[in-house]
Amino acid sequence: MCGIVGMIAKTQQGFNYSEMELFQSMLISDSIRGEDSTGVFGVYKNKQARTLKVAAEPHNLFRCDEWSEFRAKAISSMNVIIGHNRYATRGAVNSVNAHPFSEGKICLVHNGTLNNQKDFNKEVEVDSHAIAHAFNERPAAEVLSEIDGAFAFIWYNRETGKLNITRNSDRPLAYIETANNIYIASEGDMLNWLVNRKSTTNYQAKLFKTNTIYSYDSKGVAETTEYEPFRPKLSGIYANQSNCELSGSQQNQSQMKTTTKDTTDINGPLVFKNGDTPIIKVTELLQETINGNIRVKGKTVWPVGGEDFTGMLERGLNKDDLNALLKNTMATGVVRGTLRSVCGNSYWIGEIAAAPMTQLYQTSIPEALWKHLVVHGKCDKCGGKLQTNQADLTSVKIKNKTNQFRIVCADCVTEALDEATSTKQQNSSIEVSTRKSIGESITDITFREINKECIIH
Repeated sequence: MCGIVGMIAKTQQGFNYSEMELFQSMLISDSIRGEDSTGVFGVYKNKQARTLKVAAEPHNLFRCDEWSEFRAKAISSMNVIIGHNRYATRGAVNSVNAHPFSEGKICLVHNGTLNNQKDFNKEVEVDSHAIAHAFNERPAAEVLSEIDGAFAFIWYNRETGKLNITRNSDRPLAYIETANNIYIASEGDMLNWLVNRKSTTNYQAKLFKTNTIYSYDSKGVAETTEYEPFRPKLSGIYANQSNCELSGSQQNQSQMKTTTKDTTDINGPLVFKNGDTPIIKVTELLQETINGNIRVKGKTVWPVGGEDFTGMLERGLNKDDLNALLKNTMATGVVRGTLRSVCGNSYWIGEIAAAPMTQLYQTSIPEALWKHLVVHGKCDKCGGKLQTNQADLTSVKIKNKTNQFRIVCADCVTEALDEATSTKQQNSSIEVSTRKSIGESITDITFREINKECIIH
């Protein structure tokens, strides 16, 4: 979460001292939305722009000599000033990655996180920076329609001399318009409090409309342009489908097998393509078809985990086989298609059956995964390679959902077992010795009745 604040002057006089005091208060209050970095940009009356940013909180920015100069110029020569408080979600925390970003004719700040940053620029570290590149190269409305993610953008175009503002439904951005200025902030309640503190008029902030570009000229007059919001692109066997559910003939497994379309999405490569055979986990029965086929859903496990799938059990598998799969048994299948929709990526997998397993030390894993680890894995303790014929003494634990493993080879497992056995033997000797000494001390105490009973026995 980041925060944006700003002011647009509607008069030729620009900003005065008290308005700059208000802007500083806005930037300080907005820092609760992001404490990693602070940045500002201002637009001069001659349509040039200047930026200033630091990887620190607003108070540190205000202590800089550069801020004193920036503030003086804002009062005398600027009609727009925009501020940003960064909460880092992509990229390192440093002054380079702080907002605003300047690329060519574009100077931009952003609140939100994008899912398809690499579609716009693969070279930069921060998703917001990638959009600054895109706005510099293509019409903004075109770019905005392709953005998958949450955003509120404010950017200045040096070529047109206009300040542009837009947001989608995933991020707020509010404004208050007075006779002389337009005040902007990510949080409307904060804007109400700060603007009304020294005003005799009770202003109420309004939200900018979603999927609309507001383009302000040097007098604070806006033109609006609507654009189409991002819509997921369908591909593969689901190309003519409008939702996430399978329907009609698409439930027929034989038709799925005859599909020959590639599953590469037009927005970028997908995790799996037709013909891949991932290891999967079946989690739920969806439907048993008239011809006896069983439709299920679940998650992929390897080589990429956590991807949703829907599919059919291999022909001939029955409810008992399904129950076995639901009891933590890994399965395999063949990718026959993919769907990219508002529900996210999902895959159609056919020929689902229990995966052949390899028994390891205290656990078992799918045979295909074991073969992969033998070729590509190494022991986390000694760095040695794994041996195919020593699976029963090799320990493998999945560390997390990113397919990272804690691997201990057979030699290290054997060494650890030997050490543990030796320690137990030493401990047991200590215990026997201790018990003997305690027993000796107890015999010094006279219990006549107990002694008599012992003689009888």
